[in-house]
Amino acid sequence: MQMISDFKTNINSFHNMQHSTLIETILNSSTLTLELLMENDIDMFLELKNKNINLIIFFTSPILSQVIKYITREPEVDDYNLAHKFPFICNEIILCEVSEILDIFFHETQLLDELFGFLERLPINQTLAGYFCSVVQVLLKHNSYELLSYIHDQKDISKLLTDHSYSTSIMQLIYKLLSCEDHGNPAYVSKLYDMVDYIVYNLVQNPSDQNEKMDFMKIINSSNILCSLTQNHNEVYNWSDIQMQASGSPNIELIIGGILQGNLQVSAAATAVVISIIRNIDTKQSEDIVISSEIPQIVEIICEKTKDFKKILNRPGDFLGMDRLNIVKMLFECSKLNYEIITKTFIEVGILKDLVELVVRFPWNSMLHIILEDGIIFLLLKSEQYDLKKYVIYNQLIQNTQLIQIIIESSMKKSGEIGYLGWAIKIANVITKISIVNLRQDCGWEEFVNEYLMKKNHVENCTLGQGEFIVKSENPEIEIEEFFDAIQGPDNIDDLSEKESYDFGIYDIKNEDCRFR
Repeated sequence: MQMISDFKTNINSFHNMQHSTLIETILNSSTLTLELLMENDIDMFLELKNKNINLIIFFTSPILSQVIKYITREPEVDDYNLAHKFPFICNEIILCEVSEILDIFFHETQLLDELFGFLERLPINQTLAGYFCSVVQVLLKHNSYELLSYIHDQKDISKLLTDHSYSTSIMQLIYKLLSCEDHGNPAYVSKLYDMVDYIVYNLVQNPSDQNEKMDFMKIINSSNILCSLTQNHNEVYNWSDIQMQASGSPNIELIIGGILQGNLQVSAAATAVVISIIRNIDTKQSEDIVISSEIPQIVEIICEKTKDFKKILNRPGDFLGMDRLNIVKMLFECSKLNYEIITKTFIEVGILKDLVELVVRFPWNSMLHIILEDGIIFLLLKSEQYDLKKYVIYNQLIQNTQLIQIIIESSMKKSGEIGYLGWAIKIANVITKISIVNLRQDCGWEEFVNEYLMKKNHVENCTLGQGEFIVKSENPEIEIEEFFDAIQGPDNIDDLSEKESYDFGIYDIKNEDCRFR
């Protein structure tokens, strides 16, 4: 082992000797500048990685101030080195993560002030925003306690960060800050709450005519970060605090108000956040429908606004839109919660009827069909767990909507006429398997099951090549080639009258039933 260790040491020493001459010459030069080192960037990076002590000593606080200037300020002249090469190299200097250099940032606040001063510019250069965020993340990784303590002491840092939420790089940095485990000193939680408040505000603001593109990106990024923060429990240490702040007053009123305010982009983005919050509500420990005064505020507000959601679902138009699609998803997510207030409200408003009828209104929207299928099947299967007297939403779904009629009528449509036939068959199969089904005798369900559904299932269950088939004909002298010619049809339409018609059948040997006639 000692020999191996000595060998590695010798290799590293040789490596250092091989690359240190140029950099040492530059460091000993009377004209030494940061720019001169950056002109020899490859050698400089090798020496930084090799912990060249003379090079590390060069990066004093004034030199790092120059590094920050390249990273955060656009050059006054159009020069390749100043505008492209040097900012990139300065960013890479920090990304080398030399501890001795990074520690200088925390000896005094001047360097951090210069770094975060980048946020005071509006709008910001997107390339420089990427450099700024990467530097901050390196510092956060190196000493999260000190950096978060600094951020806590900055009065407007939360607003400055979220004002640039149109930048994906800035939003990724906000995600890192909000999900950080170390809260610093004093506690960083208050700043965390401020950031969530500003993100919610940006989420529900209608895009302005002057900055439409930037405002639109703010809406999308705000929605994405709130969803990510509340969904990724393993990555986000503070997710429960973030959800509490986002789903509490007044933020949840703002978010649900954003769904209803009329802007399609805001509505779709806000609905996605509500869905994410709903999925985190835990009622799985309950064995029966929860009747509790401790109902989440988000559930109460959704129930209050159900009539407004109903109006949006019934909005005329040939296009469904992401706003309505997300509202459908949100309402079914609510229906999965064990709260009596939800069941009562949905029944009183009749929202299930409107949800089911969307299938007919938009017969080719497969995304809508998938969401409706998932929600309806969940409610149907869940009905087996409860007494029907308690689980009244099942009766509403079967008896007071057009679900059964839509399924039966779909079987009467021609192939290619509708796009939800597969949807109807899946739900029909679930209904037939539920032992508590109670349908009217005159609705035609029994005939549908016997005459259509069973045959359809039989065909669907036979995979390609399954079973052994033979060809039979009433004429024993017919050749098999003539059988296939008859199936393919004549080569020329004029030959049709000259062809003799034969009666063929394809039979399954195992099942002895005719598969083709």
